[in-house]
Amino acid sequence: MKNIIFFLFAISSFLTVKSQDSAITINEKRIKNGLELYVVNKTTVRQEIVLELTVTNLKGYKGPITKLVNANDSTLMAQLNYEQGTKWNYKYSFNYLSKPTEAEIALQDEELKKNTLVKFEEYKEGIVLFYKDGCSRCSFVTLYMLEHGINFKFLDVTSDEENDQLMWDMIKFENPDIARITMPVFLINGKLSYNIENLKNFSRANLKPFK
Repeated sequence: MKNIIFFLFAISSFLTVKSQDSAITINEKRIKNGLELYVVNKTTVRQEIVLELTVTNLKGYKGPITKLVNANDSTLMAQLNYEQGTKWNYKYSFNYLSKPTEAEIALQDEELKKNTLVKFEEYKEGIVLFYKDGCSRCSFVTLYMLEHGINFKFLDVTSDEENDQLMWDMIKFENPDIARITMPVFLINGKLSYNIENLKNFSRANLKPFK
């Protein structure tokens, strides 16, 4: 008899993985006369989870459930109860959005600064041009450097997300509040230049062959 009771208890308390995601997992735990749904946040920042259910013969759900779940943590989202002898079922969907804490934001900013400084170090010598298709100013300085035999590194930000992110990381490192810029963007011997008003004068003064 004791073995039977233990077996029933083991079934009722078993935690079942119901959905897998690279960042979020929804788990089901059977309890007496019902079940509990937990969300597991496997990311490194706090997430806002919105869980929606479609239930049959289950009580306890009244509409979308929204909760904040800390990084690498889990929380109970819903407890559903059923009547003995009824056929029950449920379906669910969920969305999530990063809502980092102040400490997590500070940590992300620190990591961004470290990574940006590494990139600055890589390009501390010579000329780097961040170029965008359809930009006549970008075309002008490219032609200027080619005609004057100036060596430069060409980084196209038109469709290359990595180059575009690098450009904005560097700009935001110097000016966190900036939202818009005028192309092109230069990194010359480790010095960043953007929103250049007089491109011709800038080119004559700064775009020269380096020995």
